[in-house]
Amino acid sequence: MESRRIGRGILAIVVFMAMVMNGVRGGDFGNYGRGYDFNGAEHNALCGVFRAAVDLWNASRKSDLKLGGGLETSLGQAIFGNTRSKKLETITDALPKEYKNHKISQRGVLCGTCKYGEQPHYPGRSITHDLMCLCTSGKYGEPFYSYFWNYFFFRYSFSTTSYTLCGKKREQLVKDENEGWYEEGRHKQATGLDKSWKNVVWGCLSSSKREEGIESHDLKEKVSRLMETMRNFTTVLKVVDGRHRLGGVHGHNSKGDGKDEKSMHVHYDTCDIIRKPWWKRLNETLNGKDPEALLVDRSTPTPSVEGMEDTDGESEFFGEEQNTESEGPTPLAGSPLQSNNGTQIQGPTNSTESTVIPLNTSASGNSTYPRLEYLRSHAVKNLPCSWFLGASFFI
Repeated sequence: MESRRIGRGILAIVVFMAMVMNGVRGGDFGNYGRGYDFNGAEHNALCGVFRAAVDLWNASRKSDLKLGGGLETSLGQAIFGNTRSKKLETITDALPKEYKNHKISQRGVLCGTCKYGEQPHYPGRSITHDLMCLCTSGKYGEPFYSYFWNYFFFRYSFSTTSYTLCGKKREQLVKDENEGWYEEGRHKQATGLDKSWKNVVWGCLSSSKREEGIESHDLKEKVSRLMETMRNFTTVLKVVDGRHRLGGVHGHNSKGDGKDEKSMHVHYDTCDIIRKPWWKRLNETLNGKDPEALLVDRSTPTPSVEGMEDTDGESEFFGEEQNTESEGPTPLAGSPLQSNNGTQIQGPTNSTESTVIPLNTSASGNSTYPRLEYLRSHAVKNLPCSWFLGASFFI
């Protein structure tokens, strides 16, 4: 009898240690489903616009026609972010120097607000910046790693997941759990951005060169192709609490600061007017136009476009905040928000989320997470009494 009780006690200790060593859950966290691709649909739509925009820009440099009707300017913002240099050869597989500045660690600012008038990057500055916000891993390399507090070793333990981000595998975007881009209180980190740029931004651009049949398109067809990709892009934009958002998890209105898997997205906040996102300006340019009307003879003078900023290099942006009051989301020009049955959806005025066409909603209803949210803090937590009670049950 005594030996049986001792045996049960040993078994309880083994079970308890297994729980401590491996955590309550395995590699995958949440109820997303095995192999879930975070921001996959949004990346594909955004990359499609990027490729069409670059193709049109390239072709217009060699044509007897040039881009008119404001298309040259709005396309320049989309590709280059309003910088003075508008040569495609300036975009390479190397991470641009502005992403190596220490202030780039403030992901919540650079991917989620336009409050600071002098911030060098802001959501919607360019397609390339939005791709970086959308497709760079977050804290502890999420979503490629799950983690828990290991009470046996008094530190975090990590395990890999089956998830992908923007269609990219773990080894394409992170070296290990020590890489990621996030901002959480005073804790900030920006490592591994070179992998995101090379495999996502440059990967998208270089893939456009391998597309078959593009060279045979004339300039008018290329404008039509850009219009088609923009229509597709606007269908994946969400409106959350009256603001446009690209990517993220359904049902969660979190900041785009990368502190967890729900916070890796582009939040356009009050970005408008001088900070108007590239897609709003491009939509306004293309809205209701015939492709042929956007092409003019190269000898025709091109009028300047008002309201465009022209930034080049880095700038200080932690000064006085601008007024961020707004009357809500600006409707997508030429592409009103619609539901699946084609009825128009008005921008919400309360804490709601609407989508034009629902994304892969396997992540819907993420109200329960076996992630052990209290373990996200760096602080050491006391071991819950229920763990010891569970162990004593076997004795």
